[in-house]
Amino acid sequence: MPNDAKRVAENKLNERGIEFEYGFIPRFVISGKKVEFNTISEAASTCSSLQYDYRALNVFFRTGMFLGDTTPFREIRRISPPPWIIPADEYLTRDQAIRAYIECFRDAVQARAREHTILGLSGGRDSRHIAFELTRTPYKPDYAVTIDLESVNDAEIARHICNALGIEHQVVASTKESPEAHLWRNRKTNLLSLQHLWVVSFSRQRDRRWWWDGIGGDVLSAGLFLDQWKLELFRSNRLEELANKLVAAGRVSLFPDQSKFCRDEAVDEVLKELRLHSKAANPVGSFYFWNRTRIDIASSAFALLGLNGKRTLAPYLDKEVYRLLASLPAEYFIDYQFHTDAINLAFPEYRDIPYSTRKTTRPERRPLLSYFQEVANGTLESTYAGKAWLLLHGLWGLVSRDRKSALGWRRAHALYLKSLDEIRAIPNDAVNITRPTVLEET
Repeated sequence: MPNDAKRVAENKLNERGIEFEYGFIPRFVISGKKVEFNTISEAASTCSSLQYDYRALNVFFRTGMFLGDTTPFREIRRISPPPWIIPADEYLTRDQAIRAYIECFRDAVQARAREHTILGLSGGRDSRHIAFELTRTPYKPDYAVTIDLESVNDAEIARHICNALGIEHQVVASTKESPEAHLWRNRKTNLLSLQHLWVVSFSRQRDRRWWWDGIGGDVLSAGLFLDQWKLELFRSNRLEELANKLVAAGRVSLFPDQSKFCRDEAVDEVLKELRLHSKAANPVGSFYFWNRTRIDIASSAFALLGLNGKRTLAPYLDKEVYRLLASLPAEYFIDYQFHTDAINLAFPEYRDIPYSTRKTTRPERRPLLSYFQEVANGTLESTYAGKAWLLLHGLWGLVSRDRKSALGWRRAHALYLKSLDEIRAIPNDAVNITRPTVLEET
């Protein structure tokens, strides 16, 4: 396709989606400056100094999410326009909504279909639905990729899907745990996530073909995070009670000085955000979509998997798909069957292909050993996490019911603090200072 025609096609694609307009593609600004940056590192290189935003970090460590436009640094904000809140559509029955979803999603995939793409395929619903719809276009993906995780049988199920559709299937090993992988992930996700380590190896070596991603499908149509008790608290306007339940109690691990991590302040921040979503048709889904999905999950779809000019195709972020799904009452999703029913109705010939299930895995001894080795050699040390403090937390982890999980989490937390130090040091490191990169709309 000629360059001009390609550019026009890409612009039309942007007009259909909410990725750029609503801040799913990471962009950052500094107070008092009009320049937009692709990464926190680039933004940091133009600051004279950086201060930690302890209020934002408090929320992150207690909920697993940054909210709104916050980042770990007070001087740097993420561009996150106000969420698009849609009240309930009282006219569509559940069956009508499923049929509308099928048609709407089909249009979204067809609008994005093109030659030479890769499909990220798991054993779940979101990527499967994309795969099925692509068979109705002239453009099957060149191949599908499945990351082989220890915990689920995605690779086995994805192979069945690819065999049924005649799509080449590649299985890629999950990233091996290492400090270097953690630090690379932290930097590339702009310190906005503690997830996605499993995809690091693939993202570092993947080719430049466009990537089909199922971001948003789970929260919008499968009821992820939607529980009856959360919905009841929203419906009865008991938002302070809900905020208290969403914010972890106790200490923020690895920080000797807890004065900067008052739990009540984190509850206040979550409460403010919950109020923004109280009028949504599915307030629980809305809260998670505009925070966890837009910030944390987008750091995989549009950062890790969209590095160096590589593009991401996200049909669940199509404006009409979002408009429809966000207008449906939460009660349509509470049994977690809505998306499954839509796929079965649209593609009955594939309804016998099962969904992935969790594997029974034996705990590994290596994380226990590696944690203490990395404490001993100083790999995990940072401004806040000194060797003695890390050792003490490691010993606490050993008495946990799930030692592997406890020590693995502390290890990830310690390496996150190390990455914070590295970014904060950029303004004082003349070697690292580079010209700011203004993000092009793509």
